[in-house]
Amino acid sequence: MVSGNTKGRRPAAQELRPDHEVGLSWGGATEVLQRMVLGFSPMLFEVLAKVMQPQQNASVLQSQLGPVLATNLQANLVFPPMPIQDVIDLARWFVHSAIMFSRFSTGPNIVGGPIEIACNYETRKFQVG
Repeated sequence: MVSGNTKGRRPAAQELRPDHEVGLSWGGATEVLQRMVLGFSPMLFEVLAKVMQPQQNASVLQSQLGPVLATNLQANLVFPPMPIQDVIDLARWFVHSAIMFSRFSTGPNIVGGPIEIACNYETRKFQVG
């Protein structure tokens, strides 16, 4: 589920994957999470496209190499049945990592603020807070 804070109001939660499907989803400042989970920077394909001779199209490289890299480099962090406290701790670690990455990267500090975790329990309604 994704929820952003807009002018003090929380928008309605959106379902990102079917109930039976287990996995990770993220958005926003994705650089550090993609490096941690997938094992490579989202800029990899653009860099490769520029240095290869002859030059290649980054989108083509991503479609050809992306699945191979993900299969071989992706960290296996989520599994069913994962205890809810482990899921919460993993989410907190991802958010904290994104905050720290933004803090120590050049440019504006674009990630920060209090960390709020939302849980969707099978036996209860979706809750935030």
